[in-house]
Amino acid sequence: MREDVESSVTSISSFQENIFVTIRCQDNSKLLLGNIYRSPNSDIGNDAELFNLIDTVCCLSNTQLLLVGDFNFPDIDWNSWSPKYNSSQSSKFIEVLRDHMLLQHVNVPTRARGSDNPHTLDLVITNDYSVSNIDYMAPLGNSDHMLLDIYYNISGTSQEQVNKFNYSKGEYSNLRKVLNIDWKSVLLQRVGIASYAERCISHDRFCPTVRPSVCHTPVSCQNHSS
Repeated sequence: MREDVESSVTSISSFQENIFVTIRCQDNSKLLLGNIYRSPNSDIGNDAELFNLIDTVCCLSNTQLLLVGDFNFPDIDWNSWSPKYNSSQSSKFIEVLRDHMLLQHVNVPTRARGSDNPHTLDLVITNDYSVSNIDYMAPLGNSDHMLLDIYYNISGTSQEQVNKFNYSKGEYSNLRKVLNIDWKSVLLQRVGIASYAERCISHDRFCPTVRPSVCHTPVSCQNHSS
């Protein structure tokens, strides 16, 4: 997460593999961004934890929700929101999403390997219509999952901006002349280094500062599942 965006890691559930970040928005609402991986070998108990996790985040007040990740429900047809086979866990997952009136934005296969049938495993789930577009890109490295470039419309609240030194523009020749320090002798002595470092800091006029840029344009989130 960019340093200028006010955010924090949030602990939500005991479900095995997930990470959540809360982003503060300009209108004092929050965006809860969650990345989830459900193993294809997930058992009923672990699936129950996943469904409880979704129940929990959907009960948070004044919160936009964006869930992404590899959910590994290959038998779900997302055009009809129905399992292709008699899978109780897939049916339960659909039921949980419908109970909370959630949207699922991916309707094309995101994973393919060799002669295997392609499946829609990587999902983008929200509780509103803030996803404006998804670009489906080539996999990274040896992955057989597409890279999803998700355009999500939100204006985050920026933390107070502090000027930083632009070390690439430092006037180091002039700094060396003013300090006039024989560094070779100083380093050989191995003492008194701190005082020399303070002298360098006191001459910060030789290094210009820059204020980091702040962007309030729609956020582009990339989700990659391997």
